[in-house]
Amino acid sequence: MINPSNNVAAALLPPRWWWAALSVILLLAGALRYTGYNFSLPYIDHVDEPAYNIAGRMMIDSGSAMPIGMQGYPPGIVTINYALMRFFQAPDTPPGTVIWMVRLISITFSMAVIVAIALLAYRIATPMAGLIAAAAWTVAPLLVEHSRYGTADSFVTFFTLIALFSTLTGTRFNREGWIFTGLGSALL
Repeated sequence: MINPSNNVAAALLPPRWWWAALSVILLLAGALRYTGYNFSLPYIDHVDEPAYNIAGRMMIDSGSAMPIGMQGYPPGIVTINYALMRFFQAPDTPPGTVIWMVRLISITFSMAVIVAIALLAYRIATPMAGLIAAAAWTVAPLLVEHSRYGTADSFVTFFTLIALFSTLTGTRFNREGWIFTGLGSALL
């Protein structure tokens, strides 16, 4: 049971020292993730990256990703591929030339996942638990490797964790806006 008289446990958001420690963890995470974003390019290493890329191309060519059955997949990654191809790809280059940009966006969301995990563990347990969870997520080799791919995983994980954190915060502190933020995040 959480003691409501404890200021740390009753705080809506973590204290400054916590954010400073999380910033150091994020610097390490950025060094591990951003340095390897182009490891296989111009060849595409992950089997899902071309599918999302082709779905984005189908949106340009026919207005929908339905011809290849991607209309029901989380639309964020397909939309990112579409937007990057639409606005940044030269017409005489193959669709895969924008994969490096998709990967950078995906890595940025992977970094945001670390913040969301830290906040969620802070809300559920203690401030130190949040930092330990963030540090563990930062250095886990499998997570570092998969965070570099331009797939929907980072986006879905981020929005799910933010939905859970916002809903827990809203119900604990009786803040309706936080609960609506959680619902909106779950929809994304």
